[in-house]
Amino acid sequence: MAAVPCLEIAALAPGEQAPVAYRNFAAMALRGRLGPQAGSASWAAYLPPQFYKQAKDAAPGGSWDSAADTDSTDDASSCGEVALALSTSPSSAQRSALDDGLSVWSSESARGTPPAHAAARPLPGAVLGQVWRLSQTADGSRQVQDALDAAGGAHTRVAIADELRGHVAKALRCPHANHVLQKLIDTGAPEEVRFISEELLARPGLVSQAARHRYGCRVIQHLLQRCPPEMVSQLVQALLADCLALCCHPFGTYVVQNLLQRGTVGQRCCAGRALEAHAAHLPRSRAGCGVLVVAMEHLAREDAVRLARAVIQEANVLESLPLVRQGSLAALRMLRVLPGPEAFEARARLEAARPALRSSRYGREVLAHLEGFRGA
Repeated sequence: MAAVPCLEIAALAPGEQAPVAYRNFAAMALRGRLGPQAGSASWAAYLPPQFYKQAKDAAPGGSWDSAADTDSTDDASSCGEVALALSTSPSSAQRSALDDGLSVWSSESARGTPPAHAAARPLPGAVLGQVWRLSQTADGSRQVQDALDAAGGAHTRVAIADELRGHVAKALRCPHANHVLQKLIDTGAPEEVRFISEELLARPGLVSQAARHRYGCRVIQHLLQRCPPEMVSQLVQALLADCLALCCHPFGTYVVQNLLQRGTVGQRCCAGRALEAHAAHLPRSRAGCGVLVVAMEHLAREDAVRLARAVIQEANVLESLPLVRQGSLAALRMLRVLPGPEAFEARARLEAARPALRSSRYGREVLAHLEGFRGA
């Protein structure tokens, strides 16, 4: 049965719409797999509102509410408790509910908020007294974020922030709580989130660890973007003290790039000096080359020239840069910022390495640039 709609849809001319009966074919296929016990799955909360409500009523024992509203601090254990029973014969109530709710996806669904919860958001003050517990779960994190969005004044935000004090180190490593910290930074005044940077600085090495964490790096970037320079000056110093490790790390590199892109003139100047001290090591990693690309673009001209000189004076570094994508971009940026005679000498070195560069896709792109420059 499923093959017929597939063939008819495949035969449509470009731009031609499928018949109404087939436009939601994917959902129809899903409907065929949903059985009367499917409501026990925790992902039920993400279904369209009408489908959620009607199918929940049809589910035996009203299991949907308990599955959707369960709070747990252990995602792995909660996932392990979900028992999904598949069936090929959906109930009439579920079939009707799906037909009615196929196109009813709210804006909250698009940003990852279950429609079932979005329909009745709690008042901002409803999360008080349980902020940290809620922040550690997917649903609870969204509730706290919604409370921060809906907070009419500083009083509620400050109360929420107070319950996060002492938990920053754990929150920035949590896949759910890190979003609460980011939302707090985005919605609150700088003074209201000062405690986050203070807790990061209170433990030696924690700033660098956070910047190299897949979630923590986002919190650091939000602090750099939203807080005034004087408030994050110590944070910047701690980052630059471990500059090389961050530049060459897959997550830390984005923190350094963010600092170069959005930092003050003074912060970018300090970053340029730190990069110059490690010029011999940056080109050895893809992440380090990415930092070089951004540095050539956002440093002051004199700082960019100093950094480019420090990089290309290392033996064979310039010749090996174009062999990888980020390295080729860094090489082209450096050719652009170097003064005339030095740029001419750098191009000559790349021309001499033509046999090696021709073996690489990105090396060939750099050679094409050199030929275009020579033709001009």
